[in-house]
Amino acid sequence: MLGIEFECQLVGYVQLAMIDDHERHAAADILVGEKRMWGRGIASTALRILLDYAFTVRNLDRVYAEVYGFNQRSLRLMKRVGFQKEGILRQHEIDNGARQDMHCFGILKLEFYQKYETLFKLPGDLNDENGTGKM
Repeated sequence: MLGIEFECQLVGYVQLAMIDDHERHAAADILVGEKRMWGRGIASTALRILLDYAFTVRNLDRVYAEVYGFNQRSLRLMKRVGFQKEGILRQHEIDNGARQDMHCFGILKLEFYQKYETLFKLPGDLNDENGTGKM
């Protein structure tokens, strides 16, 4: 779990969970807890960095996420970052005393790098012509 800091203040967290190195996939979780921080692009940026880490450093092929159907902000976040909606688990969990639909999203390494460049440069990276980690 990694903290999300904004203007020297901890405002949330982002994490990879249920990491399966054999199948090369993991679940992503994110929370920006303070409402005054919503709508500033903080969650999008944190999630993009986490995905870049997952695909580049951890060498995963797929990351997935689950979002409650009532959480419109998170549903839009997943699509904005590049996740594809893969389905809905109807009345899957109880939250606040009521059964809730769970929307399932996934993003593949190739899809992510068609949209974004990596922030991580690793020694011996295929994109690194001389093996120094510098482009």
